[in-house]
Amino acid sequence: MLNRMHSKYLKDPLTLIRSTFLVGFVSMGQVIAFMFLYSAAAEIYTIAYGPIKGDLAYGIGLHHSLYLLGVLSAANAVVQIFADSRGTRWLATVNTSLLWLFFWADILPEMPNRFLLVSVAGITTFLITMLFFYRIPAKYAVEGSVEVI
Repeated sequence: MLNRMHSKYLKDPLTLIRSTFLVGFVSMGQVIAFMFLYSAAAEIYTIAYGPIKGDLAYGIGLHHSLYLLGVLSAANAVVQIFADSRGTRWLATVNTSLLWLFFWADILPEMPNRFLLVSVAGITTFLITMLFFYRIPAKYAVEGSVEVI
């Protein structure tokens, strides 16, 4: 089954190398998008409601959570790039989003606003990646067409 799924990548090593670089690029892009979305949302919250309660433990947790986000982003990128099935792509996005949500569940009672900011920013980065790679399966694509969405 593994050879059937990845036969197009095993036939041409250059395609595999390009896809591997794309995985790295996409996973780094997800982490950068999260950092941008979170800082923008925190800035908007600060402008609207005043400063967010400063908590040193939260800052350390946010710093260390970027490692988890990198791993989840890499796993999501691998599935989005190498999987042929839409269901597999959706399942990967939902699983990475749920893992991210469960990781931050412990701060929900103490800091619900921060929980909302960090969880929505993380889930949005996974969804953006899935929607970016969401295209019509090859069996429905017109042979020789330039645009395959």
